[in-house]
Amino acid sequence: MIPSSYFLLLFITSSLFLMNASAATLATCPRQCICHEHSIACSCDGAENPELIIASLGSSYITSLIVHSCEKVTILNGSFAGVVLVERLSFIGIAKLHFETSAFQDILQSPKQFVIDECEIPTISPNAFTGLSNIDHFWFRNSKIGEIMPEAFHKLTNLEYIYFHKTKIERIRRRGFSKMYQIRNLYFKQAIEIDNVEGFAFSDSQIDEIILDDTEIANTNPSFLKNIYSRTLKIENSSIFLENSPEIEDPREKSINNVENCAISRAKMNFIDFSSFGCLKIEIDSSKISRIAGRNDSVQIHVEKIEFSNSTIDVLDQFAFSNLSLNTMIFEKVRISRISSLGFQKSKINELIFENSIIGAMESSAFKKSNIQKIEFQSMDISEIEAEAFDSMWISKMNFENSKIDRISNNIMKNVRIGELRIDGSRIHKLDDLAFFGENLIDTFTLTASDLSTPTSTSPKLLSPSHPPIHVTIANNTIDCHVAANCNAFLLNPPQHKPLLWQIANNKCRPPARNLCLETNSKAHEEFPKGSFEGKIRNLTIFGSFLEESRRIFELTTMLRLENSMIFEAAANLGNLASAEFLNNTILECCSGYTPDLSPEMPDSRCDMYFYGVKCYGEENFESLPMVDLENDSSGSNYGIFGNTDFKRCSAFTPDEVHKPINEAVAEGLILDPKNVKYVKNIDRKQNPLEQRLEIDLNHISGEKEEEAPLFSTGRVRIRESKCKLYETCDVKTADEADENSLKTCRA
Repeated sequence: MIPSSYFLLLFITSSLFLMNASAATLATCPRQCICHEHSIACSCDGAENPELIIASLGSSYITSLIVHSCEKVTILNGSFAGVVLVERLSFIGIAKLHFETSAFQDILQSPKQFVIDECEIPTISPNAFTGLSNIDHFWFRNSKIGEIMPEAFHKLTNLEYIYFHKTKIERIRRRGFSKMYQIRNLYFKQAIEIDNVEGFAFSDSQIDEIILDDTEIANTNPSFLKNIYSRTLKIENSSIFLENSPEIEDPREKSINNVENCAISRAKMNFIDFSSFGCLKIEIDSSKISRIAGRNDSVQIHVEKIEFSNSTIDVLDQFAFSNLSLNTMIFEKVRISRISSLGFQKSKINELIFENSIIGAMESSAFKKSNIQKIEFQSMDISEIEAEAFDSMWISKMNFENSKIDRISNNIMKNVRIGELRIDGSRIHKLDDLAFFGENLIDTFTLTASDLSTPTSTSPKLLSPSHPPIHVTIANNTIDCHVAANCNAFLLNPPQHKPLLWQIANNKCRPPARNLCLETNSKAHEEFPKGSFEGKIRNLTIFGSFLEESRRIFELTTMLRLENSMIFEAAANLGNLASAEFLNNTILECCSGYTPDLSPEMPDSRCDMYFYGVKCYGEENFESLPMVDLENDSSGSNYGIFGNTDFKRCSAFTPDEVHKPINEAVAEGLILDPKNVKYVKNIDRKQNPLEQRLEIDLNHISGEKEEEAPLFSTGRVRIRESKCKLYETCDVKTADEADENSLKTCRA
């Protein structure tokens, strides 16, 4: 289809020709062309021969040359020798455009604008554009190029822009863009498709800025950008698939990094090899990289800085950063599935920072024989650090801060030389008791404000007996204090003589994790036989305790205060209690096999009654729930307070204090799902659920309509349409996170 711009060109050139065709200053006007003064327009439109050959134009002064609407156009060798072409050279709508070798050789002056638009070029021959220089814009638009041969753009000099726009290229051969000089901008932008790029495609070219934007490269050699002399390389919104094949040795290639700054953003790459990338500083943002690859050779590659942010890396392969010399490497908000063995082998890095990132696993020998001045893990989530991960490293300072590590295996510091190892504010779920053992040398060891769990029955041996650190600080930590663990006394009791180099203080034990739904332990009750005290304890106070059963307690006293405790099993009845006060307790319902939807009237006996008016019932059975009236209760109870008490899967209705007006009734500290509670105000969803206080807003209570039945009735208080859930045993930080799936998982 002929573009409308062609008709405009025809109209202009035809008018010029009709006005004064004889006024053309060219000695001979090319065939199928219209010449007027210093302008030439050539076209095959309407001509018998759809092909056009441009031979020697002689020593001519031409302001513009436009060729359009032909099946085939060939520019012969030396066609522009001796020509001064001032403004514009355009090829538009050519089905097959061919430039012979040295077509522009010996041109005296190149045009300011060189445009190839809506053309198909089967092959760009070697030296096809040699001789062109001082061009403002060299455009390839809406075109298709078969193959760019080696040295096709050889010796292009002093160009402001080389711009590929909406163009498809089948193949760029090795050195296709080689030895271009003083090129300010080389752009591949918007809907660029390249099937294949060979290595060193831009070798020895001087290009200030290279941009690949919205570019898809189906297959390319990892070294396709190597040996460019450039200030900036940007790859944006692009997809690049690199072939994993060895480079072809070429004595002309210097194999050095000469791109000052490389920025990759919103890109997708199957892998990247920094030893072949050719960049001194690299920033990768919001990108997806399947693998970071490398090679096992002795050649030292120097890169000043590599920074990853907001990106995903599936695997750091073996030798990914092997023999790489770096000033700074940063991983910020990056997800790495695996750092493979030997991934950082023999690397030399001044500063390595992992921050707010996720690492699946650090395999054994991942950092083997590397030399890192400073390595930081800040606010990290690490699944596992495998045994001997830091084998034979030399580190000045290693710091784990505010991080979560699921597992640290044994002897991760094998043969390591560390100036300072610091762990602060971190949680280690499974710390092997020999994690820091081995033939290592640690000058300073600091462990502060951290939480450490050990999977075995022994406490962690944090210090190597053969080479203990010179300076030690272990303070404000929570550890597993297993029975007969030799280091308990060492960790929990500060040294009496207070040596200046060792500080151990304020550490505490955490009881081992226990099954929350325990079977009744009858031995625990033998210490309190039913008739041993004959019910003569008038006032009993229990705080900070674990109770497997509350029934015996209810029978031992008439007045009970239970505070800051954990209760595993329910009382079947109120026993001898006349009054009770329960504050800051955690109630663990062990309702094995109980389903409120199927059998709300027959809960498990252990769920029958914990405290006044608390039973396990389904939400659909609110209307049939019994109400507790303390004034008329058969047990004689006359006082009850519920404060900061956590409930799970139950309907809670709390009695107000007798003789007080109903409008002062407040349910404090009940952990409820805010989405299912009516008439409640002052809920802070961001606040820790265990610290929430829910206040009943009585201003919204009305009994005028049936569907707005009173929430309260005189003498008793009932909270309806509520889901009471136990957060204490779940890893749930906010009420918003307490979705049904997480709660089901917690119960399981």
